[in-house]
Amino acid sequence: MAGIENLKSIFRDLINFGETLDEKASDGKLTWMEILTSSIFVVPSVFDAIKNGAAIKEELQDLDAVERDELVAYIEVELDLRNDRTEEQIEAGAEFIAAFENFRKTFKKVE
Repeated sequence: MAGIENLKSIFRDLINFGETLDEKASDGKLTWMEILTSSIFVVPSVFDAIKNGAAIKEELQDLDAVERDELVAYIEVELDLRNDRTEEQIEAGAEFIAAFENFRKTFKKVE
C-alpha cells in the first residue's frame, strides 16, 4: 500500500503545478516567466520521479483495480481548476486509463 501513497504524492505535486498554472492564467494569459516560476516548485519532484522512474512504473503496474479506482478518486477530489471543462477532461482521461488498464489485465489473466 506504500506504493499507492507514493503515487498519490506524485499526483499531488502535478495537481499543485496544474492548479498554480490555472490560477496564473486566470487573466487569460500565461507567460513563459509564469510557467518557469511555477515549475520551480515541481522540479524536485520531477527529478525524483525521473530518477525513480522504473520504481514508479512498477508501482503503477502493480496496482489492482481497487487501488486504480482509489487513485482516480484521489485525482478527482484533489484537482480543482477554474476551467471546469479542462478539469472534466483530465478526470475523464484518468478514468479511461484506469478502465483500459483493468480491461488489459483481464486478458493478461487469460494468458
